[in-house]
Amino acid sequence: MSRKFHSRGFHSKGFYNRGFYLSMEAIISLIILVSVLALPFVSDRNNLDSLYIFQQENDLLKIWAMDGEFNTGEMISDFEFLFSGKSGVLEIGDSRIEIGADFTGDAVSSTAYFYGYGLREIKITITVFD
Repeated sequence: MSRKFHSRGFHSKGFYNRGFYLSMEAIISLIILVSVLALPFVSDRNNLDSLYIFQQENDLLKIWAMDGEFNTGEMISDFEFLFSGKSGVLEIGDSRIEIGADFTGDAVSSTAYFYGYGLREIKITITVFD
C-alpha cells in the first residue's frame, strides 16, 4: 500500500523535493494567525465613553426612584450637573423636556418604568447626545 502511495503520490511530482512540507501544527498555526489578523480593530475609547454615560444615566434613574417625587425642575438641574456641556432629552410620561441645543451626534438612552400609588405607571427616558 505504501508503494502505491510513493509511486503515484507526492514523491513522483517532486512535492517533497521543493521543500513545501507543512506539518499539521504549522497549518493550524497559520489558520489561527490569519483569523486573528482578520479581526476588525474596534476603538475602545468610544465604547467606554458610551458605557460611562449609560452608567451615569442609570444611576440618575435610581436616585430619582429613591426620591419618589419627579420634580421636573430638580430633574433638569440633576441632568445639567451630571452631563454638563451635553445636550439631552428627558421624557417623563407624555411630556418631553429638551436640554441644550445640539441634538446631533451619538445618543445614549436609558428608560425606566416606575409604579406609583395605585400602580400608576410612569415611564422616564433619559437621552444624552455626545
